[in-house]
Amino acid sequence: MISVRDRERAHKFGHAAILTEQREPGETGVVWVPGPGSENPILIHAEASAARRAGRFSEAEALYLEAIRISERLFDTHHPHLATVAYGLVELYAKQGRIDEARRLSEDVACRIDGSRAVLANCRTLSRLSDLLRWADRVEDGAELYRQALAHRREAYGDCHPKVVECVAGFAEFHKRAGDVRRARALLREAVAMLNDVDETASQAATHAVREARDFIAYAA
Repeated sequence: MISVRDRERAHKFGHAAILTEQREPGETGVVWVPGPGSENPILIHAEASAARRAGRFSEAEALYLEAIRISERLFDTHHPHLATVAYGLVELYAKQGRIDEARRLSEDVACRIDGSRAVLANCRTLSRLSDLLRWADRVEDGAELYRQALAHRREAYGDCHPKVVECVAGFAEFHKRAGDVRRARALLREAVAMLNDVDETASQAATHAVREARDFIAYAA
């Protein structure tokens, strides 16, 4: 069973995630802030992650599957948010050595998601979807997703905007995970250079993204 403490922490995390969710211009979808006890897929996903970290893998798997089911019903089976929900289960399968299941789930979710909507998704969703594509042996499709997302952000905001910097940093991390450290470092340098030209008062998220990418990439072999 999920402990009371885990439920409270997951509840707090789940609602914070919903309230701070960001969408790019033009993206449509449900902004849903339910009351306690309702079918909240982000809350259930957080509970699943807490169970996974505690080593309760069977419980985590059941919760992840429930979060996916509810998300498909509340959003739709093509919504980019499904990538974020499904990725936790992919990680769980990988941790258990269930690699074939991780790949099958990644392919199933990735092939259903609407690419035109994915381009408009926030950077966290982009990261999760690109990771699913990588797991499905579709690395080039993941790279193309990032290229299109960057083109959209540059057209919408210009070349030196925090959202562009965040996306470049995410693209760098994608290449590191795909094994292309040289390209990852080149993109990281690009993101750092761009960050110097961004308004400091509006760049907290971009700065955080660049720092995360730097920590992830800088010491790569």
